Amino acid sequence: EEMERNTHLALIADINWVPIAPYRLEPHLPWKAEDEAVKRNQNKIVVASPKHVRFLKDMWLCSYSMFCLLPTANISNPELIRAFGWDKPLDYTLAASQLCNIVKVYENAKHINKLELLKKEFEQEELIKGLVSQHDEITTTQEGEEEEGMNHKKMIDLGELQRRMASAVPRLYTLLDSINSNEELNEIIGILSGQRWLWVGTDFVAADRIAFSTPANAAPYLYAVPPDLVCFKNLLSNFGVRPNFGTSDWVSVLKQMAVETKALNDGTDNPLRLNDQEQDQDQEEDQPIPLSATQLELALLLVQVLSDDTMRVGDLELYVPDDRGFLTLSTDLVYNDAPWLAREVGNETGSEFRLVHPKISAGVGEKVGVKSLRLLLATTHSTEMDFGIQSESFGQSESITRRLRHILELYPEGPSILS
Repeated sequence: EEMERNTHLALIADINWVPIAPYRLEPHLPWKAEDEAVKRNQNKIVVASPKHVRFLKDMWLCSYSMFCLLPTANISNPELIRAFGWDKPLDYTLAASQLCNIVKVYENAKHINKLELLKKEFEQEELIKGLVSQHDEITTTQEGEEEEGMNHKKMIDLGELQRRMASAVPRLYTLLDSINSNEELNEIIGILSGQRWLWVGTDFVAADRIAFSTPANAAPYLYAVPPDLVCFKNLLSNFGVRPNFGTSDWVSVLKQMAVETKALNDGTDNPLRLNDQEQDQDQEEDQPIPLSATQLELALLLVQVLSDDTMRVGDLELYVPDDRGFLTLSTDLVYNDAPWLAREVGNETGSEFRLVHPKISAGVGEKVGVKSLRLLLATTHSTEMDFGIQSESFGQSESITRRLRHILELYPEGPSILS
């Protein structure tokens, strides 16, 4: 009888009879039922086999790979729950896949918002052009307001979505943190390696962009492990999260900022360039731009941090902000340690030398490769500078060999002693 019952349970576990939620219950949650309906070219899927179904409480953990039980379905028989495996922990690979797809959903939401903002800006520009050319201010403004309202409805509330991520993602981390087998761990590492799966409050980042401790807040380039993720230290360490960032990481941030502000060419060309006019326009667009206030603050902080590692900084190309807020190589900058000499040269210092940002001290500048203006002026304008005192050149003006020959010639011939 026991064997016959187990046989029947195994049979019904493979039959599509359990009612499932055909449509996603959360607007930004991966949903297997909807994806399967599209694959099967069906309007919706309403039943599935028990072995492919989980309770609603697990939907944030497996909704991408498993169907979710219909909210109104009341299956509470412990024997059935045990027979269908609904009381067992989820497979780790399902949790890893769920995490990857939650990241995709979040990135897609950000992308939609960005497109909608660009669309709104474009429509506002077209609205202004229409007002100028057609003088139809009332009608065009009303249309613009209607379109603005439509766009507003399309925008996704990222704040609400971030709150959902903050509550749901740690549950996935908890499941993954319970892995004990090296084989299972390697399998999960294979799924998540190179992916942005670590939640830092406003975004997902890869493991190589986060550390347990950092002397500087370098977001959105590098992050410290948030306090609510410290409890997953074992999991994060297994994925290569470091105790802290190194000098090369800070240098890379400055280099990335240089690329973003076009102070450094990343080597990518525009394949759609068609004619000379477009080429000239591209050249204008490729002109360096100054750092934003936030970027400048971060760049100054990173330069200060890097100045503490003079042993390594000297071997690296380091981009430092100048006095106008543009990034440039530290070796192309000077710190003004002789303003009185600069005036004596009779030439604007800025036209000849590129000054480092005034918030970078001479001591810090020297450590990161910035040159001394005083020494450069002394080298290049020594004959033009007036130090305000009577002076004459000094030092040896005759070659050493010639001087020795002349000294020897002064001694009389014979067995005299040299003195």
